Amino acid sequence: MDPITPAPFFSRFKKILATTICAAVAVGIIATYIIFLQSPKNFPEPGYIHISKGELLSDVAYRLAQEGYIKSPLFFTVSATLLGGDKGILAGDYYLEKKINTLALADRLARGDFRLVPIKVTLPEGTTVSDMAMILMKRIPGFDGAKFAALAQTQKKEGYLFPDTYFFLPNVTAEEVIKVLSENFTKKTEILKIAKNKLAATVILASIIEEEGATTESRRMISGILQKRLAEGMLLQVDAPFAYAIGKSTYDLTLEDLKSTSPYNTYRYKGLTPTPISNPGLDSLQAAITPTPSPYYFYLTERDGTIHYARTYEEHLVNKAKYIK
Repeated sequence: MDPITPAPFFSRFKKILATTICAAVAVGIIATYIIFLQSPKNFPEPGYIHISKGELLSDVAYRLAQEGYIKSPLFFTVSATLLGGDKGILAGDYYLEKKINTLALADRLARGDFRLVPIKVTLPEGTTVSDMAMILMKRIPGFDGAKFAALAQTQKKEGYLFPDTYFFLPNVTAEEVIKVLSENFTKKTEILKIAKNKLAATVILASIIEEEGATTESRRMISGILQKRLAEGMLLQVDAPFAYAIGKSTYDLTLEDLKSTSPYNTYRYKGLTPTPISNPGLDSLQAAITPTPSPYYFYLTERDGTIHYARTYEEHLVNKAKYIK
């Protein structure tokens, strides 16, 4: 009888061993990825990371774990040390537009890959503080619109935040935006040479003109009419302040609205509104200081924007019957 050769046994053993080792390595790789590399489920998206100059790497790692950017402070520290060498990680503000794993995050911080690309934000003429807050929140992910609105209202900035096109970094704060818009207002209005004691009244009037007129010609004509009414002690009787006070446009107003005790009701109280009702652009500010003289005391606007002027209240009533359906 021929002796039994061990070759088949060892061959099968090697295959089983190889398979087991491969499986163990695969499990190890997967486990390492899940435990150390994979970003946490609560990863802020988008997110901002601020690294202070001189901040210890171990402190950064612990903070990133607490904030949900990484799972393992140890793995991050080792990765950042290997990738950054002597320079370690670079201080500054980092914008994370989406989730990335720990190794990729360590690499970005080691290379100083901030990705803070300015975002273009256009704030149209006639926007209110609330409007601006909404636009900023839509354009800049993570922007604190509620804080912006609260600060602007507290600082009485309605009317004094210049509407324009701006470029803001993704990590811009509410305080910084208010500062930039306020400084732009000062810069733009300096060329108009408005006396300090007349600035508040000019801005209020300009904010009303902004909402009442759509062209340079109509704004200056309306400015002349409103200033003549003010000078003669007449009620302004303009509808635009109602949109600011109660959110109703001209065509939604009721007789009860016109009787309201709101200080913005220019059908009830003489003079300008207590505050600006929007943030006017340069054209409306210019119209407020360069009105067009005319014989008119009244005007009304059709839905298509066409304006009809009248010298007397009787003519005004005729226009209302003819053009306002």
